[in-house]
Amino acid sequence: MPTGTGGTTSVGNTNYGITNNDRAIITSTALTAVRTWTLPAASSFNDGSEIFISDTAGVCGNTNFIQLACQSGDNINGKTSSTTWPMNKAYAFIRLVSDGNLTWTISAQDPTDVQIFTSSGTWYKHPEAKLVEVYIWAGGGGGASGRKGTPGFIAGGGGGGQAGGAHFMAFLASGLGTTVAVTVGAGGTGGASQSTNDTDGIAGTAGGTSSFGGFGAGGGVAGSGGTILAGGAGGTGILNSFGYSTLSAVGGTGGDGGAGADAGAGAEAVFPRILGAGAGGGGGGRNAANVHGDGGAGGDAGLIHLGGAAGNPGAAGTSQSYVLAGGGGGGGGGGGVTRAGGAGGVPGGGGGGGSPGTSGSSNSGAGGNGGAGMVVVITRR
Repeated sequence: MPTGTGGTTSVGNTNYGITNNDRAIITSTALTAVRTWTLPAASSFNDGSEIFISDTAGVCGNTNFIQLACQSGDNINGKTSSTTWPMNKAYAFIRLVSDGNLTWTISAQDPTDVQIFTSSGTWYKHPEAKLVEVYIWAGGGGGASGRKGTPGFIAGGGGGGQAGGAHFMAFLASGLGTTVAVTVGAGGTGGASQSTNDTDGIAGTAGGTSSFGGFGAGGGVAGSGGTILAGGAGGTGILNSFGYSTLSAVGGTGGDGGAGADAGAGAEAVFPRILGAGAGGGGGGRNAANVHGDGGAGGDAGLIHLGGAAGNPGAAGTSQSYVLAGGGGGGGGGGGVTRAGGAGGVPGGGGGGGSPGTSGSSNSGAGGNGGAGMVVVITRR
């Protein structure tokens, strides 16, 4: 019988029927859909014959991936041809061994699969999944712009956006469906620079909700625009998570805009601090004596110093690359001429508030955008 001792076959963006002479099958181009690679009959191979399948191009992902199938009557690790065997991880590798009869056995495969969703998609359950851990961050709220007002009167800075909520849970894989919808919330948009004389600042928009099926976290509340009486209020909300949770973090409260005094700093997330994102700092305001206050610093992501500093413009919050934590809040624009708030870090940092402007002279500073959300799904087999 054939033993699959042929050469390496490179397969592009298409379905593929693996032949008896294939020894190794690799990817070669980006995938634009789920592609099915079908194994030949296990009985057409000698006992112990092997086939290697590898995503050498690193093109498999959460939504577009390779799905393995077997012939009718055959099975893979005891699972029939109707079972989905997804290779949905970049550079995934599988080694299959035939028993010379009806069974293909996967003898080499990464036992842990980590999928990072930065956009909405679908999670596919591996047939041998045992435990699934999910980390969710919603989008941060956008900061507001400051008021454009006449010198000699108070002109408040914009309020910083609240950080998006965070949510962690662990599931027994047996309790999940074969697929779960994943939603990743966008960061809220910062309020636009105010160009109309003697007009209050423009509020930002709220961050979007992120979810894994019926479990998730709500987006951060946007900051309010600066007024003739005071700086805009920083975004704040209640526990912004839904569904049963092992751990949930409330997004930090945005800093209030200043009104001729220094603005409020963005707050850290409420317990657990290490999981949550930081809020945006408020924009510095101007008082009736035309004295400008400083913007507020962005809130840190838990115990990690990621919040942006106030300045001209406010510094953006930064993201954490090696710890599963939220992003830092954007710094508020310092009091002065057209100083924008900094953007929130990803995931979930709140945007900073902008400074006020002067009628007939300068526009106010725009609010910073909130950081986008993210969903991380870890599957253990």
